Amino acid sequence: MPALDTLTFLDANALNVRLRIAVGHGQPGFTRVRLDGVLIASSDPEDATTLAGLDVDLGAPADLDGKSLETTTVIEDFVAATNQTSLTWEVDGANPPLNESREQLASNGARVTYSAKIRFKTS
Repeated sequence: MPALDTLTFLDANALNVRLRIAVGHGQPGFTRVRLDGVLIASSDPEDATTLAGLDVDLGAPADLDGKSLETTTVIEDFVAATNQTSLTWEVDGANPPLNESREQLASNGARVTYSAKIRFKTS
């Protein structure tokens, strides 16, 4: 399972912190985002744009200090020609900005689970 586990320093001067999750290679993915264990965002199976990723306002840097963000994305291989899956996590309001990607080949029609744990600390 492709995973990200990182400590991210936040820019105390940023107005807010945003998380962007992008599913790559034209594959659909279902994402859940939890902040300190509380579900704060998830994909909507009825809204195809959320299956390509999410854009979540996490709030002010001071409110996130010491908190942990966890994401889980399950990507289904619908593009049999490549069987490639990928996921990118971006955090704006971090110093430096976080931009991490992971990739994994899938068997035809298989599912790949991507997870992230991002711990926040103000700089």
